[in-house]
Amino acid sequence: MANHYGKYVKQLEILSNLRNLLNEVVLKIEAMPIHYNLETDVRYQQGTAKGIEKGIEIGAEKAKRLFVENLLRQTDFSDEKIAHIANVTVELVEEIRRELEAQ
Repeated sequence: MANHYGKYVKQLEILSNLRNLLNEVVLKIEAMPIHYNLETDVRYQQGTAKGIEKGIEIGAEKAKRLFVENLLRQTDFSDEKIAHIANVTVELVEEIRRELEAQ
């Protein structure tokens, strides 16, 4: 439909120019609301899906980080044991431990 819209506008401009009405028509065309449902656009849907996926990834990372923080605060487990329980790297546990100690 978007292709047809441009075609029809161009035809209208040509015909209005023949009748010396081009200025009025151009003003009306510029003021016309163009209704386009963005949510049905394929690129919009792809972007939304990617955003949801990214949000899930970030949420999972935050949840793991919070889990590690809680284990560090409430247990005397070794970094290796916490890494194993939380399914993260020992380096991440060490990094979080340093951050907690710096607070």
